[in-house]
Amino acid sequence: MDLELQKLKNRFKRMKQMHTFFPLIFKTGHQLDGIQAICEKCGMPFLGDMLHGTVEFNKIDKARITGIGQCCCGHYEEFIMNFNDETYISHLKEHHFPF
Repeated sequence: MDLELQKLKNRFKRMKQMHTFFPLIFKTGHQLDGIQAICEKCGMPFLGDMLHGTVEFNKIDKARITGIGQCCCGHYEEFIMNFNDETYISHLKEHHFPF
């Protein structure tokens, strides 16, 4: 198994399930009820325990969501999503690993 894939799998196991972070409540009072990430390989959404990650609040109105999806097709995908208190800002895909 590729060393980078093994590192990604180990990080996935150490992270919390993404749904446990929601709803996100910003200091401004805005609420983000959830996110959706899609497997780039098969197009299926990462649901429930298939999506793990972390949430960081950078400033009063900004949040960074870093996650790893483990799809039923065997694909692992890492991503970063940035939000301000009312708007989705960017989505950066990091790595794509087949199982």
